[in-house]
Amino acid sequence: MQVCVDHLGERAMNVLRILGMGKKDEVTRLMTRFHPFDAETLNLDPKEVEKMDVGFVYVDPPHIEKPFKPHYEKHILPFVKKYEATRRHVLKEMDRRKEIAKKYGAATILAVTALVIFGIFEIDFIIIALIVCGALYGWWQAPSIGYQYMVKKEIFPKIFSFFGDDFIFNPDVPFKVSSLRDFGILPDFNEEENEDYIEGYYKGVGIKLFESKLKKESGSGSDKDTKTVFDGVVVLLDMDKRFYSKTIVRRDAGKILNALRNSFSDLDRVNLVDPKFEEEFEVYSSDQVEARYIVCPIFMESLLELDKIFESGKMKCSFYDNQMLLMIETKIDRFEVSSIKYPATFEE
Repeated sequence: MQVCVDHLGERAMNVLRILGMGKKDEVTRLMTRFHPFDAETLNLDPKEVEKMDVGFVYVDPPHIEKPFKPHYEKHILPFVKKYEATRRHVLKEMDRRKEIAKKYGAATILAVTALVIFGIFEIDFIIIALIVCGALYGWWQAPSIGYQYMVKKEIFPKIFSFFGDDFIFNPDVPFKVSSLRDFGILPDFNEEENEDYIEGYYKGVGIKLFESKLKKESGSGSDKDTKTVFDGVVVLLDMDKRFYSKTIVRRDAGKILNALRNSFSDLDRVNLVDPKFEEEFEVYSSDQVEARYIVCPIFMESLLELDKIFESGKMKCSFYDNQMLLMIETKIDRFEVSSIKYPATFEE
């Protein structure tokens, strides 16, 4: 029974490539530049919206495997004028709030300064002034934050449906990373922040993907320290094969650290025949035979390519039960909406 995981190389890999290419990829560029909102809640004049000239014609990049233009014109283009009008409306509201916030912020600072000049100084005044200024800043930014949240809620699902009607996008993640500890590759952490959840099936492979930041908090009071131990993308793939062992692929840490790491593990190192792969990764498993079937040439080539696409340098994965967990550290927030100042014209 050969369990060579061509699922990553032949099927799910295509989705991961697209998610990893950042600004080079057209679909990701759309996600980071599109700024919709529920225009109807703002009472925009439909006639004014219809007359708006956004000056945009979508063009697919050359040599693309599957053109996005037909999907774009059917599912997204009908909303562009309405959402561009909404974006401009929100910008005007933010300008109005900015002027008000500046006045009240300046008044607060002047009041505290006057108290100091007249010798009436309490640290509480500084704290109150900081709270007031922080609240004013939050009030000023609130329309933009709500606007960007609705981008993810309303439009990202339309974009991801390009991969299939069963693909969903949710700004919130329905489960915790801590539930994946049995895979054996999670760092030591006690805090987690997860967002931007994608789920669907691509050519028979179930995909769950989201962004996660894991932190380790230690100490208390003045000795309290918080360290980020993982910041990147978590991918969970449902395979159609059951694994009877646990196999882990992690970054090569050098002879000394590899030996130290292995001394605390119940898994044995697996020697492979690909020197290029072994320069980058180490493989450990509870079953040498199954591990070699899993980490086959197709998989090794795909993982090296994926590592290059994401520019991670700290990628690791684990095969356990009938799933593969992939953790990719990356500094790029791939599903965050960019500044509301950018027009929804996609002309770059």
